[in-house]
Amino acid sequence: SNANRIADSLCKMRGAALKLGQVISTFEDSVIHPLIKTALLRARQQADFLPQDQLLEAIKNAYGENWKDKFLSFNLNPVAAASIGQVHEAVLKENGKKVAIKFIYPGIADCVDQDLDSFKRILKVTGMVPKGIF
Repeated sequence: SNANRIADSLCKMRGAALKLGQVISTFEDSVIHPLIKTALLRARQQADFLPQDQLLEAIKNAYGENWKDKFLSFNLNPVAAASIGQVHEAVLKENGKKVAIKFIYPGIADCVDQDLDSFKRILKVTGMVPKGIF
């Protein structure tokens, strides 16, 4: 169905597009068709994870080449994924403390900047905000 194609596409996206779908999924059924809402809920709950090679690169960038020496354990499978990053469970070697580590997706800052620029243009063109705000 079209709703499933929307959800599949949103699950692969990052940044504002995924966030918008996630926010819309919280709307009342009177505002959004239940089939669309169900598809958007899936995007909220099943956003795609960062590929493992990119995750390992992000871990090395954050903790160095010997990152494994800093943890008793590190779950490479995320416990959650969202529009700008994902969260992993780990146990610190120095004190045995269980922690949650969030990794921001590579390039997400540029993506958010572009999304905000597009949003500003839409607001200007539609006249939804007074002149001089942006």
